[in-house]
Amino acid sequence: MSTDMLSEMSIGLGGLVMKVRKSSMRALIGAMGLSVVLTISPVSAAVADDDYYSNGQNTPRPDVRPYNYNSTWQTAIDRAINNWNATYSPVRISKYNNAASSITAQSYSDSWYGLYTSCSPNNCMYISLNSRTISASASNFSNYVTSITIHEFGHSFKLAHRDGQDSIMNRSRNRNTMINPSSSDVVNVRNYYPGFPNE
Repeated sequence: MSTDMLSEMSIGLGGLVMKVRKSSMRALIGAMGLSVVLTISPVSAAVADDDYYSNGQNTPRPDVRPYNYNSTWQTAIDRAINNWNATYSPVRISKYNNAASSITAQSYSDSWYGLYTSCSPNNCMYISLNSRTISASASNFSNYVTSITIHEFGHSFKLAHRDGQDSIMNRSRNRNTMINPSSSDVVNVRNYYPGFPNE
């Protein structure tokens, strides 16, 4: 840890993050009283650096219509949902028979791998997976589908592209191996939905 990291810390208190010099920390903790529990972490760990994606959903808890594909697709898409749901964030993706949102895998003539489309900011989206381009590019098909699905859900959670960074939103990431949102992706989602509890 660098000297700068040791001399300046961030203190999170119920969503409020403030920078405090180490020399001032004792006085601050004393003034706040013993009954307050503080979470102390390096400044860089609490900072979100993602651009906001304006076509995201108003909720991080979307319902999607159940889908029925062969086990290769089904397992990969289910894993994407499970990997988002496993993050310490407000994200909870559920399957619901009457949901307006859907995930569709089929062959498209376009060059993209996946496409997120908002039909309404209030829990309505379409995620399309292009079987033609995925099959042509994947060396690990299941991981590729999982990575793309997680990326498209990221757009629904207001995450923009983050090219050149360690992020599921990086369009140049290795889709054969990156199958989880990064820690900074999760921090950004938490910051975009402060009114929802992290679970």
